[in-house]
Order: sequence, then structure tokens, then C-alpha cells
Amino acid sequence: MFLEYAFISCIVIFIVKISTPVFNKKKWLDNSGARKKHIGSVPVNGGIAMFIAFFIGFILFNNIYDNFVILLICSALILILGFLDDISELSAQSRMLAQTMVILIAYSFGMVQISSFGNIVGTGLFSFNDWSLIITLLAFMAGMNAQNLVDGIDGLSSGTAIVTLSSISFLALNAQMNQIASVSLLYLSILIPFFYLNLSKNKIFMGDSGSLFIGFGIAWLLIISAQGELAFFKPVTALWIYALPLLDIISVIIIRLKSRKSPFQPDHNHIHNQLMLKLEINSRKALVFILFLSTLFAFTGVIMEISNTPEWLMFALLMAIFLFYTIFIAFQDNKSLTS
Repeated sequence: MFLEYAFISCIVIFIVKISTPVFNKKKWLDNSGARKKHIGSVPVNGGIAMFIAFFIGFILFNNIYDNFVILLICSALILILGFLDDISELSAQSRMLAQTMVILIAYSFGMVQISSFGNIVGTGLFSFNDWSLIITLLAFMAGMNAQNLVDGIDGLSSGTAIVTLSSISFLALNAQMNQIASVSLLYLSILIPFFYLNLSKNKIFMGDSGSLFIGFGIAWLLIISAQGELAFFKPVTALWIYALPLLDIISVIIIRLKSRKSPFQPDHNHIHNQLMLKLEINSRKALVFILFLSTLFAFTGVIMEISNTPEWLMFALLMAIFLFYTIFIAFQDNKSLTS
């Protein structure tokens, strides 16, 4: 199986090499600007390359997951949405409407549904019943857009995704859930070569097409791994192994709303912006530090899952961290406004 996954990684590199001239000619590029950390124009063909390799992986491993066809269809639709946004900048309303339609397909035909948060308050199962659709919609939205918003410096989106998918793979293998492990490893096989290319001299970007595609896949895997009769880890564990992107999007949205700004309005309150500003470090050092934090969160979640730590305690610890960070960033934001 290792050789097959290695082959998929090689496909990503090959497609990037042959598609880069096309993207340059068509001017499908991410151009530098006031909010951009890079210099010059960079092709956004990473997402397309990863999806094609993912599709080829589906053909090679066509028996690895029962609902793989639905996952593939939804992923293709999300990729198209992201690509259109890359080349024409769709409105926030259009993006949300399209994302909602794809999530409804996953919910209805893929049976990817959140029915419970587990025993997160210590008083018994926290179930949603009639609210399942709304909670599932919010979870998918958070997963996709967190992966998209964290994509602020080279290697960060793919790096945090690698941490999360590695955690899912480990827990799936530990529980002998070979189908989920195979899907997670397939995602890893397309992300690892992109991570290398994204940090190389002749860099490429995954674009919104790639970040939404990967974010959707992560949300899908986390939900099916933590819900239903075949769940093999607790819902709160899913929050721990995806904690850093969620921490970033939640804190940023809260701060924007507090400042009476649109939650879709860009700013510099993301975790990588704060680190680079406060610690006066470059993007590469910020990347290493954030990936260390992401790994620490995921490792802690995996250890607590394996050691059967009470769900309410896991949830309380994570919420305390989220609350502390959000208050700290909000305070710093107010301080900068008054200075």
C-alpha cells in the first residue's frame, strides 16, 4: 500500500508541473497585495492537482469506503466553487449558498450527520434530535472555512491539515477502522507533496479550491469518525485534533462581531498575524511555532481519547483555552485601537 500512496504523491507533483504553465498563461494567479505575505504572482493550481490525484486514488482504492462516491462528488463541487472564487472572487453570500447545497448532499445522500456532542457537560448524552441538520451545516461550514481562513502563510493550511489527518489515521488504525484509515492516508498522500511544493522556491498555492476541498474532507472524516454506531472516538476529541483552525476562525469572528464588522471582512487578527506582529518573527518561524501548537493540541486530544478521559473534562479544558486566547486577542485589538 505504501507504494500506491507514494504513486499518488508523485501524481500531485506531475500535475503541478504540467499545469503551472497553463495557469500562468491564463493568469489564474494569486497576486501580491496589501494583505498578501508573498511577493509577485503565484499560480493557484495546487487544489486542482490534489483533487485529480485524489480521484485517481479513488480508482485505485475503489473499495476503501462505502460512501466514497458521494464524498468524491461533493469534493468536486466544492473544488469548482473554490476555483471560481479564485479566478473571479465570488460574493460571500454566493459562497455560503453553494456550500450549503453541497453540505445538504452530504447530509442526505452521504448520511454524514451530527446527532450528539456526547457527554460534554457531565450530565448525560447531549443530543440534537431535530437540530441535527443545522448543527451538521455549521460543522461543515466551520471545517471548510477554518481551513480556508488559516491559509495565510505558506505551509500553514496544508500543515495543520496534515496534523489533523495524521491523528485521524492513527486513531482509525488503532480502532481497526481500515476504511477510514485508508481515506485519511489518501488525503495525506496528496497533502505532503503539496506542503513541500508550497514551501519550495518555485512555490504554488492551493487556492480557495484546495483549502475548501481539504476542509470539506476533514469535516467529513471527523463527523463520520465521531458519530453513529461506527464511531471510534468521542466528538470532543474531534475538536481537539482540529483545534487550531477552529480556534483561529472562532476568535476572529467573535472579534469582528465585537468590533461591529462583518465576519467576512478580512483583518489581521489571525493567529499567524498576531505571532508575527507580537514576537517580531518571519512567516517561516511563525509556521513552525503554529504547527507545533497544532501538533500539541492533536497529541493531547489523542492521549486523552486513548486514556478515556471524561468528555466533560476534555471539553472544559478546550473551552478554557479558546476563551483565554479570544480574550487576549480582543484585548490586544482594543489596545491597538486606542494607542
